[in-house]
Amino acid sequence: AIFNEIDKDGSSGISDEEFSELCTHGRLSSYLRLRGIDIKNAGVFFQMLRTLNGAEEVDLETLVTTLIRMKGFATSIDLHSLSFETKLLSR
Repeated sequence: AIFNEIDKDGSSGISDEEFSELCTHGRLSSYLRLRGIDIKNAGVFFQMLRTLNGAEEVDLETLVTTLIRMKGFATSIDLHSLSFETKLLSR
């Protein structure tokens, strides 16, 4: 429901602008905080997802699934960053 509110163009994807608005959404901020995800880290992770997808937008399913998997504290974003770097190097 939150994502559908933010996906203003109905593309089923989230752009940088839509993601920035999403990060200010109270319910999402609370969810991320409970999972130990810092908003600025979520922003970095969103950029990594965009790069890996090779698209301007990240589809909603990928974004939601990835955020759900990001449990824990800052070490989780470190692991995702390492995974991102590894994938870039293997290209």
